[in-house]
Amino acid sequence: MKRPQNFSRRRLAGLLSLAGLTTFVTNCSENSPSIATPVTKPVNRNPTSTRPTRSTKPRTTATEPIAITPSPTPAVVPRPPAKASLTPSQTQAPVQPTSTARPTQTPRPSPTPTIRPEPTPEPVVSPLTGLPTSIEQTALRVVAVKIDNAPQARPQSGLSAADIVYEHLTEGPVTRYTAFFHSTDVERVGPIRSSRFVDRDLVQQFNALFAHVGGSPPVLNDLRSSNVADMDQFFYNETRPYFRIPSRPAPFNMYLNLAALREFGRDRHPNTRKTPSLLFYTKQPALGPLSQLSIPAGSQTIFQTTYTFDRPTRRWQRSIGGEIDVDVATGNAINVENVVLQRISSRTTEFEEDSLGNKSLWIETTGEGDASLFRDGTRYDGTWRRPSATAVTEFFNPDGSPLKLRPGRTWVHLIPPQQLVSAVGTENETD
Repeated sequence: MKRPQNFSRRRLAGLLSLAGLTTFVTNCSENSPSIATPVTKPVNRNPTSTRPTRSTKPRTTATEPIAITPSPTPAVVPRPPAKASLTPSQTQAPVQPTSTARPTQTPRPSPTPTIRPEPTPEPVVSPLTGLPTSIEQTALRVVAVKIDNAPQARPQSGLSAADIVYEHLTEGPVTRYTAFFHSTDVERVGPIRSSRFVDRDLVQQFNALFAHVGGSPPVLNDLRSSNVADMDQFFYNETRPYFRIPSRPAPFNMYLNLAALREFGRDRHPNTRKTPSLLFYTKQPALGPLSQLSIPAGSQTIFQTTYTFDRPTRRWQRSIGGEIDVDVATGNAINVENVVLQRISSRTTEFEEDSLGNKSLWIETTGEGDASLFRDGTRYDGTWRRPSATAVTEFFNPDGSPLKLRPGRTWVHLIPPQQLVSAVGTENETD
């Protein structure tokens, strides 16, 4: 039976397609990992009848046979590892180091602030008494007043307010006072009398305004040649600070107002120096045995001074001429904390001091000498020392240590070295 021609062509096309597919698979298998492909056995569709296999040899046709050349298997060339480029494609910012976090410290409790007490301010005390006073009062200038002690001048006014009183001989047995006022002002002080030689040096030690009523020509010349702030009543003609009282006869009726005198002398005698201070103890000693001190003045008992010690107040109460010494301004007896006996040298000058022909007395208050301090019922013997007229008198114990006053007012008696005094206590003493 003769097969149709178109069958051969179809068969040939199928074989060509199979050959191309085989080549493609072969190429893929060489370039790809091996894949196990199951072999499909031809299925005998009809096992009972066997048909002879026809030759698959293609028939030669008029057309040129197509040579199928398999594509060469591409050689697999291993690629070298990529080299790191030394030139960065982009400049990167340097990596900032990360700061290492420090461990958090355990907060310490704040210490409780120590409250220190404010220092206690030192109390303001008077330089001449050592007693409490005001700053305003200490800034005031000291005023020295010459006060009479004649029997006709008693009782005086203002003496109990004086910080320090010097009592000295004038002529014969007569005594007179130079009183220094600083811590207390008094409206009426007097009666005021004339100056003496001793006042020049006494006044300068405290840089005081000096109130007096004239003096003998030699005394006034000596006073005006010094640095004393002279407030002589003669120059002010009884104006403002000075005044007379009609209840007393002249010359025992001249008085002054301390505040007015200080104000009046402010521009005339400017204060150029701070008020010096005396030395006072701070620890009170035990009471001593003394009960009375007597200071005679010649043969006239009218000028004899007696001090009686009052133990409860630790003060000495003054009597003069056998009578209690009273301050007419207050009506109270004059009493003081300290009594000083300062032994000085003196001489009689050739200058007449009064109409009776009595000569002036020169008393030396600079230098040094013996001294006795009576305070707290006890007697303390020592020395005094004053190098110049502008220096303050200082007192010393026998061992050279300072002999200190009791805070309060002081009465100083300028007496000759041979002057006798008597102190009465558990044992009577006289020297």
